[in-house]
Amino acid sequence: MIRRLEAIGICGPLLSWFKSYLTCRRQYTSCNGSSSTELLVKAGVPQGSVLGPRLFSVFVNDLPSILAGEGIEVVMHADDLSIIAFGSDQREAALNLESCLAKLHIWSCSSRLAVHPGKSEILIIRQSNRPQRHDASTLQCHYAGVPIPVKATIRLLGVTIDGGLTISAHLGELIKKAEGHLALLRRTKHLPFDARQRLWLQKLLPTISYAITIWRSGPKLLVGKLDALHRHAAKVLLGRPFRDDGHLALRDIGWDSLDLLYKKKLLMLGFSAANKTCPPPVQQFFRGSATSRGSSSANQRFVLPSSSAKSISRNAVSFRTMQLWNMAPKAIKSSCSSSALKRLLKANTPTLVSFLQNFCF
Repeated sequence: MIRRLEAIGICGPLLSWFKSYLTCRRQYTSCNGSSSTELLVKAGVPQGSVLGPRLFSVFVNDLPSILAGEGIEVVMHADDLSIIAFGSDQREAALNLESCLAKLHIWSCSSRLAVHPGKSEILIIRQSNRPQRHDASTLQCHYAGVPIPVKATIRLLGVTIDGGLTISAHLGELIKKAEGHLALLRRTKHLPFDARQRLWLQKLLPTISYAITIWRSGPKLLVGKLDALHRHAAKVLLGRPFRDDGHLALRDIGWDSLDLLYKKKLLMLGFSAANKTCPPPVQQFFRGSATSRGSSSANQRFVLPSSSAKSISRNAVSFRTMQLWNMAPKAIKSSCSSSALKRLLKANTPTLVSFLQNFCF
């Protein structure tokens, strides 16, 4: 850890402080009043420390450059590592992945940071119009001698995707989850109205609306079921019959529809992109912005690809964000900060609500 801190330019008194913080620490386990023998901590950082996540990021900072190679791209988020291997066919991609996994094993041993093969999965992604030349079951890759299973779907940062990069499987899971949440809401009739409303808005709804900017452009039938379940939750809280109008229930209870929530999320993303504060992997999708860094976001317009351009899908998050941002009212674009924009979106002014409800992609 000290060597890695030196590698990123930390030196002098600050490096000495880190050495004092990280070395000569001991740990033990305590259970039911009994404690184990203390052991010297020779690696790692103190558990539960504020600096722990930052130091971990520094520790694995060199991993993407070490694993990089022909036919390999590496994406990291905290301790989640995604290796994208590609080639002219599946077998070539598998060979590239095997080579990358060998590098990962060497790095893991030298860094004394274990990678759990049992939590590793492979997803084969291919163009739908190209034939599958090899059986997926024969394309086995190994890490440290342990075979990594090939899956039809994988869960990546909480979102389930399949080999066609569709979101249908994830929406199916969300529908089941929403139905379970609705059943729980029905069983809380003994609780006060405010408590039940907080339960839905603060605990249950966030698990459904997570990654809404990704799944909202999925199949309309599945998205429509989620919309209906959210409206039904409003009817359950208001004690209205099943056949009552769910849109009126949302209006009367003062909730945003999932569609409004989705568009507000896109506006927040558009604000970040217009001010060039998105992470670089995200900001690159907004390279067509017409103004330069430092200019007011109120004057910002994104340059949309032509209708014939195939480099971006019209259902893509970036395309829809740029569409919505270009048409947004000036009051939205002229927000001085992201927190100010959040307050404005939360206020639900008639002008804002009318704009969002009438805007169609």
